[in-house]
Amino acid sequence: MRLTSRIVPVSRLDPDRKTAMLALMQAHYEGVEPRDFGRDLMAKDEAIVLSAPDGTLAGFSTQVVRRLDTGPARILFSGDTVIDRPHWGTNALALAWCRRMIDLAARAGPPLWWLLVSKHPRTYRYLSVFHREFWPRHDQSTPDDVQRLMDAAGASFFGPRYDRTTGLVRALPGGQRLRPEYAQDSGEASRDPHTRYFAARNPKAADGHELLCLAPARADNLHRYLRREMQRTPHP
Repeated sequence: MRLTSRIVPVSRLDPDRKTAMLALMQAHYEGVEPRDFGRDLMAKDEAIVLSAPDGTLAGFSTQVVRRLDTGPARILFSGDTVIDRPHWGTNALALAWCRRMIDLAARAGPPLWWLLVSKHPRTYRYLSVFHREFWPRHDQSTPDDVQRLMDAAGASFFGPRYDRTTGLVRALPGGQRLRPEYAQDSGEASRDPHTRYFAARNPKAADGHELLCLAPARADNLHRYLRREMQRTPHP
C-alpha cells in the first residue's frame, strides 16, 4: 500500500484531521489528553501528514524550528510522531522528514540541528538509521560544544523538566507512555548496541521519561542509502 505525505502548516489543519491525529495518538499512547494534545500541536509550526490511498490518516509528525538565545543555532524539534501499526515498516514518513530537514537546513540562518526526545529505543534508533553523527551514543563521548547546545536546547524547550545530569526530560505525572502492547522489543533488538545504550541511559523509559538527543541536520550527515532512496522515490 503506497502512502503519501504532505507538509501542512498547523494553522491549516482542519478539525477532522486534528481529531484523527488525536485518535491515532491515543490508540498508541496512554496519557494523551485532548487539551494537552491541542496545546502542544498549536505550539508547532507544521505537521508531516501521512495518508493511505483512501485518504485516511496513516501517521504524522509535528515540527517546530526555534532559534536559541545562547548561540548561533536553529533547533528543529520533532514533537508528537506516530505511524499506525498496520503501516509500521514503511519509509514514507522517514523520507518526507528527511526531505523537509534538507529544505529547512538550506535556508539562510544559523546551522540547523535536529532535537529528538526518546521514550523508547525504537525512537532512539532513528538517529543511527538517519544520521552518521548524533549524540549521545554508545561508541563516543559527546563533544563539549554539543553538550552545551543540548543543555541549552533542553532548558529552552522543557525548562525544569530537563535534567542536565542525566540528559533526561522527566515525565509529567500521568504523561504520555507507549501502550504496553507497542512497547515490547524483540530479543534481536535487545542485542543491538544502540538499544542497550538507550536502556542504560533511560532505565525508566516505560514511565515516560525521555532521553534528549541532538544531530546535525545537514544533507551530508544523512546516510548515503537515504539520499539514494530519496532520489529513487518520486516526491509526492
